[in-house]
Amino acid sequence: MLRFLMPIRFFSMIAALFAFLGALIMFFEGAHLTLEAGQIYFGLIEPHGYPQGAAKGELTTLILIEALDAFLFALVVMIFGYGIVLLFVVDRATFDIEKAPKWMRFENLGELKAILAQVIIVMLYVRFLKMLMELDGPLDWELLVLPISVVLLSLGLKLLHGGHK
Repeated sequence: MLRFLMPIRFFSMIAALFAFLGALIMFFEGAHLTLEAGQIYFGLIEPHGYPQGAAKGELTTLILIEALDAFLFALVVMIFGYGIVLLFVVDRATFDIEKAPKWMRFENLGELKAILAQVIIVMLYVRFLKMLMELDGPLDWELLVLPISVVLLSLGLKLLHGGHK
């Protein structure tokens, strides 16, 4: 039975390939946003879909934060795809894990999920920063929902992993 089930692990390559494709799309999105920020800053295009009356520097910063978010997500999806391949496809007996950078060495699925959770927390923080920059009026108590969520998720991750790296 095990002889039949082992080749099925190669189906996880489908998930890995689409993760790499998704990462590539997000890299292009980040590059597009970076170019858009530069064009707005140098007055080559008019901004659309952003707060009215904002200075060029503020708009550029806001768009670059969005680009940073896209690049960060692309990196996470790429690492996730790599982790899928490493955990489920590669034969650990023939693959020299020591050649991989230390931050890309996964021993189990829990480590991969922890990295994903950490990056989600960072992305929520970036979203909160973006919300603050887009704020047009006075601060509202509802803005506290996102940072409180970030703190609670961080504490939950810390408790879940007990301080392990």
